[in-house]
Amino acid sequence: MFASFIIIAFLLQTSSITAEQSCSFCPAGSQIRLDEIYQAFFKADIIPDVIPTFIPTTYLDLQFQPLNGKSINVTLGNEISTLQTLVLSGPSFYFGQEVDYLNAKYTLIMFDPDPPNPKLNILSSILHWIVHDVLPCNSTNPRAPLDLPPNTMYAQPTPLSFAPHRYTFLLCRQPTNPVYDFQFQTVGITGNMRPLFNIKQYLMKSNLTVVSGNFFLQGLNSVV
Repeated sequence: MFASFIIIAFLLQTSSITAEQSCSFCPAGSQIRLDEIYQAFFKADIIPDVIPTFIPTTYLDLQFQPLNGKSINVTLGNEISTLQTLVLSGPSFYFGQEVDYLNAKYTLIMFDPDPPNPKLNILSSILHWIVHDVLPCNSTNPRAPLDLPPNTMYAQPTPLSFAPHRYTFLLCRQPTNPVYDFQFQTVGITGNMRPLFNIKQYLMKSNLTVVSGNFFLQGLNSVV
C-alpha cells in the first residue's frame, strides 16, 4: 500500500515537468537518423555542390502549419505544395542538443539554391529565412523573436519552374561571439539582398558550423 503511494507520487511529480524544463534533456538523435540526413543531402546534390560537406551531429524537424489545411512535416526531400507552405512566420522547428555543446546557440537558415531552374541554377541562391540565437528543443524560446532584427523575416517559397526546387534548411552552431551580417538581416519580405544570397560565403563570414539540415521539394506543379 505504502509502496503504491510512493510510485503514484513519483509519477505525479515527473508528469509536472514542463516542456521547457525537459528540453535540456532532449537527445541529438540516433546514428542511423543522422546518417539518413547525410545520405539525403548527398543524394540530392546539396553536398558538396551547394554547401560544403558536413557531418550531422543532431536532427532538425520542421512542420508547416498552413492557414488552410492540416500540418505537414519536412522529411528530407518530400514534395510540398505552395499552399502547404503558406504560413505567416515560417514553419515550427525542433532539434536535439549536441552532446559536446551544452551551452551552444544556433542559427537556422532557409534558402532556395535553384533559381530560376534546378537544371539551370545560374543565379545566386534566394534567401527565405534566418533565425538567430535559437536553443535546442524549443523553437519559440524568448531569446529569438522570429521576425525581428537581427533575424530575417520568413518569405514564402515561390518557385519559377515546374521542376521542383530544393528548399533547404540548415541548422548551424554559432560561435561564442557571433557577428551578424545586417545586410541580410534588415531586408523585408521582398528585400534586394534576398536574390543575391551566397550560402557558402555567409557560412564562412559568420563563422557558422553546419550541424544538421532538412529540405523539401516544390515546383509550379506541386499539388500534394
